[in-house]
Amino acid sequence: MLQDKFGVANHVRRVGRCNCYVSELTIAELLYGYAYCQDPRNEHDAEKIEEIFKVVPIYDSLTTYAEVKAHLRRAGQLIEEFDMLIGSSAVHHGYVMVTENLDHFERIPDIRD
Repeated sequence: MLQDKFGVANHVRRVGRCNCYVSELTIAELLYGYAYCQDPRNEHDAEKIEEIFKVVPIYDSLTTYAEVKAHLRRAGQLIEEFDMLIGSSAVHHGYVMVTENLDHFERIPDIRD
């Protein structure tokens, strides 16, 4: 169920919805969550997010992803693939990353939070 965790609604109002984006991988995670749990309260979460925010594809940021993954692997600090892809996309586009998973995302070089 979509929730206003961590005051996200206030942050969106402050910066403007036109300045907020979501990764297509986040949409994939929402779709998976519904497919796995079949909770009718979550059935339309992905659609709601797509209506509110522009969805950013990952293709343009794959070179950045490769560099980030190589860096993290050499440092022995690999994180989940989707997190690397989402964070790399944010770095590639110069977006500020908003997440509750600071432990993973702050390992990504040049990430803005």
